[in-house]
Amino acid sequence: MIRIQSYLLLFISLFIASCDENRTIDLTITGASDVAFDEDSRVSIRLYGFNSALADSPATLLRYESRPIRSTPHEISISVPDDSRERVEAFDGLDVRPDDMRYFVTVEIDVDGDGSICPMDLIRDYGQADPENFGPEIPETTFVIPMTTVSDERPCLPAAP
Repeated sequence: MIRIQSYLLLFISLFIASCDENRTIDLTITGASDVAFDEDSRVSIRLYGFNSALADSPATLLRYESRPIRSTPHEISISVPDDSRERVEAFDGLDVRPDDMRYFVTVEIDVDGDGSICPMDLIRDYGQADPENFGPEIPETTFVIPMTTVSDERPCLPAAP
């Protein structure tokens, strides 16, 4: 009996550990090799969740992180909050069904560290790849995020969430 309980406890521990490992999104930020990063350069990553069963449902910011960056390519991970489904808008106050939960990630790089995304900073190059839209499971793959320089025509926007 003790042996069965030990195996059961080991199985439960391994199951919980495997679930925790799959709650992280890995990104490789590429492109813009000619940009001169400095000590104030910051990469901002936002993880959004939304209910795919609702038409025009708003995305909910689930996690925002800003970290130093010195060059590209740059590998980074962001964790998915355990309460993601509870935080996303549902229908008539009901929780989002597990199969309807979807996520996407945005990335910006404030090269000069002035707190704004302006010309010469870096944004996601949507022309090179589709935005990462995934769910309900968190994929075990690393997403490659191509970046491009902000054009001179675009006005400056705050880099904060």
